[in-house]
Amino acid sequence: MACGLESQLKGEYQIMEQLEAWLNPDKFSESLLGFWSRIIRSAAEIRFKSGLNFNENNIAKLLFQDLRALGVSLEKLELAVVGTGKVAGLLAGYRPRNAQLYFVAHKNRLKAEALASRVSAKVLSFDQFRQIIPSLDVIVSAAGSPHIILKPADIPDSVLQRDKPLYIYDLGFPINVAKELGQKKNIISKNLDDLAQAAKNTNRCLQRNFNLAEYLIEEVVSTRPDLSGRCALLRKDNEYIESRYPAESVSYQAAG
Repeated sequence: MACGLESQLKGEYQIMEQLEAWLNPDKFSESLLGFWSRIIRSAAEIRFKSGLNFNENNIAKLLFQDLRALGVSLEKLELAVVGTGKVAGLLAGYRPRNAQLYFVAHKNRLKAEALASRVSAKVLSFDQFRQIIPSLDVIVSAAGSPHIILKPADIPDSVLQRDKPLYIYDLGFPINVAKELGQKKNIISKNLDDLAQAAKNTNRCLQRNFNLAEYLIEEVVSTRPDLSGRCALLRKDNEYIESRYPAESVSYQAAG
């Protein structure tokens, strides 16, 4: 169900928005349209009743919270974002005051320029990005590339010898950053799982929202025969896919 969504975190409201946009009447038969419409309506009700609509995280908020927890001053932060998708847009929207953002673009330079114009950021080519790495505090890689984008050879020796660490957040899927970088001196490398765990550890209220949402999902499924049977089939399909292709399993819980 959630396969192919652009949301990085459990419970993000963007999941609902993407599902609503996905439910195009022209693409479904009347019976399937009715079924998925009921699923999405139930998901919206569950989000409201569980409190997820009022206590939401997103990837940008979590990233800046994590930096604060690590003792990083966000004042005059120098941050480069590789990619121009949803994560880049969120980081632009939640940019700390006086932070300098750089958007690194290869194919989507026009999109990067549009993002940059919103927050007085700068647009760089990848070659230009390499040149400014020694002055950066944070690199966020969130490109939709099937290849490793940031490699050990891209990090100059001066970064390894300076008096402050370089924080690298790999938020791409598949991964964008070579794992070897996390073993380098003076580099702190994190990924989406690290941020999700940090959110779970620090936001007990949000975890209660998740627990209540899961309870409400089970309640809806158990009392709605029209949903119960089909969700059971989705669950069975998911278990089969997970056994064959663990990295490609899908979620059948539409509440996000």
